[in-house]
Amino acid sequence: MPYPPAGALPLALVASPFISPAPNFSGPAISPIDANEPVGSQGATLSYTAATEAEHVKLTARNNRTLLKPTKRVPCRTFTGAQWCGVEWDEWTMATAILHPSDAIVEFGGRWGTTSCMLASITQNSGRVVAVEPDAAAHGPLLRNRASHNANFHVLKGTVSEQPLTLSAHLGYGTRTSSLSDRKAIRRAAKGDSTDQAVRVLPNVQVEEVEKALGGPITAVLIDCEGCIGSVVSHERLMRGVELVLMEQDYIECTDYGHWHAELRRMGFRRVWHAADSFCSADASTCGIYHSAWERRRPQEKRRASWRCEAYKRHMGYTDEQLRCADDLSETPPKPKPHLCAQVG
Repeated sequence: MPYPPAGALPLALVASPFISPAPNFSGPAISPIDANEPVGSQGATLSYTAATEAEHVKLTARNNRTLLKPTKRVPCRTFTGAQWCGVEWDEWTMATAILHPSDAIVEFGGRWGTTSCMLASITQNSGRVVAVEPDAAAHGPLLRNRASHNANFHVLKGTVSEQPLTLSAHLGYGTRTSSLSDRKAIRRAAKGDSTDQAVRVLPNVQVEEVEKALGGPITAVLIDCEGCIGSVVSHERLMRGVELVLMEQDYIECTDYGHWHAELRRMGFRRVWHAADSFCSADASTCGIYHSAWERRRPQEKRRASWRCEAYKRHMGYTDEQLRCADDLSETPPKPKPHLCAQVG
């Protein structure tokens, strides 16, 4: 249900959110790569859904060398709203290497659904994926893309958070969530509302509702939502059974990733993947973005061993340009720059 009013500023509470259930399509999901989208040379396709784990291991370099530039900036032909098809390539690569078909995944920042469809493909279209997307402007395209790509994933039109959140800024490709305790975020969210200067609190659902949709405990989270990493990692109930955390570390001027890396280590996670964004040569604004995956194994627990970036790169036959592994780089991300963050927001 919606959060109660918080703080001194007036709040305009929205209606209760709902989870749009997975449609239970038959057959495999169509990921951006399965759809032969122009993330590289024409004719290069892969179907992770149809592949067994053994077949996945045997995928050849010949099928994969052509999946990248020079066409990363070309729109996805079959995905509504996806302006640059290859912009999430590094996230798809990491997810394919790290996640397992049996995982129950919550994706924070579903946006147009390209990665959501990839996650549905990885989990064999089982419906064990929830795409969290609070921006109402993305809901229509997200649902249409889900339907047109035969992808079984749930859409949560709100947030999963222990504190009230709001959309505080438009960042071009997406939007940024902020806590209502951030009064600057409140004022930015309210800017332009000439009627009552209201702040709209994003609708929120409880973890139990998400797990009910997934049919069991959450085992993995993928964080690609500007501003929400704190509300995910610090959510004790949500993180209780999580074994894998995958994240895109963008908008580094606004987020102290060093702090959250330390927090993950305190919680028993270790980093198993680290790569610089390969979109950098097409768009300089992405050159500071990194992708990391974190694994937590408890005593007596067994799961498929995760690929390390360099090993996966060799196995798939990727070039240094296609997969920019950074396992040997500093463990300490740069400190955020609040003055630049204010310009973004």
